[in-house]
Amino acid sequence: MGNVVDGLALHYGALAGAPLAHGLLVAVVLADCISKTRSVDEALAMYSERRFERCKIICDASLQLCRYEQEDPLKNREQSAALLLKTYQYLGQPI
Repeated sequence: MGNVVDGLALHYGALAGAPLAHGLLVAVVLADCISKTRSVDEALAMYSERRFERCKIICDASLQLCRYEQEDPLKNREQSAALLLKTYQYLGQPI
């Protein structure tokens, strides 16, 4: 329901407590979607819609981090740090 796309690069998966936080986030968002409809299919569709852009941003950032490291990790260290910070800030936003 959620872990498949999260933490593709080790940078994102290495956070202490991240699995617990993610599980709570999934539960809260899914519960909110369920409370808005009587249909399981509609609730799951709402859940997917709310998470899609967030998951896409994580995947895209993860791919870019991997590219930075494959190209030249030392030369790209500032871009990598900036992308990590931007992504972590995004992850702190409500979905």
